[in-house]
This record gives sequence, structure tokens and C-alpha cells, in this order.
Amino acid sequence: MEPKEPRGVLNDKFVMRFDRMLDWNLLSTHYDFSLDMLRMYQHRVNWAAVLKRTRFPETFLREMVVNFNGCWATISKYQNLSEAFIRDFSDSVDWEYIALYQNVSGKFLTENAHRLAPEEGRIYE
Repeated sequence: MEPKEPRGVLNDKFVMRFDRMLDWNLLSTHYDFSLDMLRMYQHRVNWAAVLKRTRFPETFLREMVVNFNGCWATISKYQNLSEAFIRDFSDSVDWEYIALYQNVSGKFLTENAHRLAPEEGRIYE
């Protein structure tokens, strides 16, 4: 006989079984999704909520980028981004948040000062 899982514990098996009945906004705010689960339910999760509470490898961010419309400020603030990633998505990232929250070099900020609002750009020129 297989051991029973404790009542009240939300797990992948439960999510997969009842996926059509779940509140995906609430789930996205509180559930720790595996990368595989996020791939499986990428069109149901609230990406802004998931991206705010979980740090992802850049390879996964690149893979899921089509889902991030409207999430770039959240990504720019809460994800750990390399200069290469920021450069690759320079037209999408929020440069104010990049300057405030990302660990980037002064040289990188100087090179991209034109992307910052004028009052922020002067800081790095």
C-alpha cells in the first residue's frame, strides 16, 4: 500500500490533477513551481507573481521569454541578470530598475546612459 500524502499539502500531483479548477493567480503567488511545471503550465501561471518570488537561471528566462509581456519591470528588479542578458534584451528591460537593482559595472551603465531617464543618465555620464 502506497503511503498517503498529508492532507492540505499542495504538490505537483495535485496541481496536475485539478489544474482546471485552481486559481492560477493565487497559485502563482504562493506555490513553488518546478521548472518543468512552469513549462507545462506556462500559459496559465501569473508570470509577474512567479518572477517576483523566485529567481531563475537566465537559460530558463530565455526559454520562457515569450511569456514575459508586461513583466520586464519585475524581471529587471527581482531577477539576477548578467550584463549579457541585459544587453540582449535592452529594448525590453526597465533601465531604471537595472540601474537600481542589478549588479552591473559603472562602465556598463555609462555605455547605456542614453537608455536611462535624463536625470538618472547624468549620474553615470
